Amino acid sequence: MGDENSTTTGAIWPPEADALVSIENSRPVRGAADEELDLIQRFVTWPSRHPGRAAEGSTLLIALTIAAVRLPSLVDGEWSNLRELLLYSAVVLVWMLLATGYVRTITPRQVVAFAIMGAFGAGPLVDAAGAILDDHISGNAMNALTVPVLEEVAKLLPVALFAGLMTRAGRGFGAMDLALLGAATGGGFAVFEDLLWGRAFASGFEGWGLLYPSSLQEPLVVAGHLVWSAMAGLGLGILVVHRRRPWAWVAGSALLLVPLLDHAAVNYRGDEFDTLRSWLLDGQLAFVVLTVALVVVLTIEAGIIQRSAQHDHLFVPVPIRRLLVSPLPALFGRSTSERQLHRFRNAVVYRRLMGGSPRPVHLVELLRIRSALITPTEPSPPTS
Repeated sequence: MGDENSTTTGAIWPPEADALVSIENSRPVRGAADEELDLIQRFVTWPSRHPGRAAEGSTLLIALTIAAVRLPSLVDGEWSNLRELLLYSAVVLVWMLLATGYVRTITPRQVVAFAIMGAFGAGPLVDAAGAILDDHISGNAMNALTVPVLEEVAKLLPVALFAGLMTRAGRGFGAMDLALLGAATGGGFAVFEDLLWGRAFASGFEGWGLLYPSSLQEPLVVAGHLVWSAMAGLGLGILVVHRRRPWAWVAGSALLLVPLLDHAAVNYRGDEFDTLRSWLLDGQLAFVVLTVALVVVLTIEAGIIQRSAQHDHLFVPVPIRRLLVSPLPALFGRSTSERQLHRFRNAVVYRRLMGGSPRPVHLVELLRIRSALITPTEPSPPTS
C-alpha cells in the first residue's frame, strides 16, 4: 500500500535526477565538429531510444504499402460512402483527443497512424484469415464465435504491441492512451470492412450517434468496431497501467469481454438472436459501459497527474488552461513545446504508477524539451 501511494503522491523523479540536471546544465560549449558527431550518433541510435516511434513508422510504412496495392480493388469504382465513413470516425477521434489532452502521452499523428494500421494492417489480416477458415468452419460457429474473436484480437494487436514496446523501453503511458489507439484502430478497420462490402455501416448523429456517429442506430443498435476496440483498448490499459489497484482486474476483464459478447450477439443467426441481444440491452450496454468507463478512468488519471504535479521539484507542470487554450495545434500534429513537455511528464508519472522508474535517458530528453521552452526571467523590480 505504501509503495502505491508513493507512485501517485511522492516525488516522481529518482534521487539521481538532480545530479543529471546539474551535469546537463554545466556542460561546456561544444564545437561544430562535436555537434555534427552528436547529430550522427543520435540519428543512428534513434530506433533504440524511441522503439515505439520506430515500430510505429515501420508498421505504418507496411500498412501504406498494402493500401497502395489493395485500396483500388476494395470497391469497384464505388467511393460515394468513403467521405461519410471517414467523417464519422474522425468526429469520435477528435473529441477523444480533446477530452484526453491533459492525461494522454500520445500525439494526434500516432492516432492517425493507428487508424491506417487498422484499415490496412488488421483489415487485410482478418480478410485473409477469414478466407482460410471459411473452408473449415461455417454457420454460427464461424459468424458468432470465430469472426468476433478473430476481428477483436486483430484490432487489439497493434495496441498490445505498442504497450509492450513502451513497457520494454521504460516509457510510461496511460489507459486513456490505449483507449484512444484502440478507437483509431477500430475506426480504420470499420472503414476497410465497409469499403470491402460496399456499404455505409453507420447512422450518423442520432441517438448514441451524437457521441459515436460511426455506430448503427437503426434498424437495430450496433456499437460497431470503433466502440468495441475503444473498450478493448481501455480494458487492456487498465490491466497494464493500473494493475496494482484492486479493481483493475475486474474492470479491465469486463471491458475486454463486453465487446466480444456484443459482437457475437450481432453476428448470431437463429431463433435465440433476440434473447442474446436482450442480455446486452439490445446493443445499448456497449455504449453505456464505454462512456462510463471513459469518464471514470479519465477522472482517475487526471487526478494522478494533478497530484504528482504538486511534488515535481524539477519541472513545473503546464497549467490546464494553457493546454486547453489552443487545441488546434495539438490536433494537427505541430505540438507546442509546452504540450510536448506535458506529455513527457505524463509518461514519467505513468511509468512510476506501473512500478518502474524513469530512465536517465528520458530525463535528458525532457531536459532538451525544457531548454527549448524555458527562458530565464528578469527579476521583478522592488516595490516601494
